[in-house]
Amino acid sequence: MEDIRIDLYGVLAEIAGKQQLIYSNIKDIHSLKKKVNTNFPEMDAYNYIIAINNMIVHENVQIPLGSSIALMPPFSGG
Repeated sequence: MEDIRIDLYGVLAEIAGKQQLIYSNIKDIHSLKKKVNTNFPEMDAYNYIIAINNMIVHENVQIPLGSSIALMPPFSGG
């Protein structure tokens, strides 16, 4: 299975100590969140947002090969 690159923003990048993660054997959002929260338990406290190819996802969907993945902390407008 192909590696996927995950871009991290804000406090999530601070927790990880880097702005990018690379994982393999990730097929869907559920497995991505499980891997991230296992490697960085502090992230589980944040209701972070996941985007695939610049589209925010709210449910467990398959991650297509070659996708751009981003994890973003919650944000609010003002």
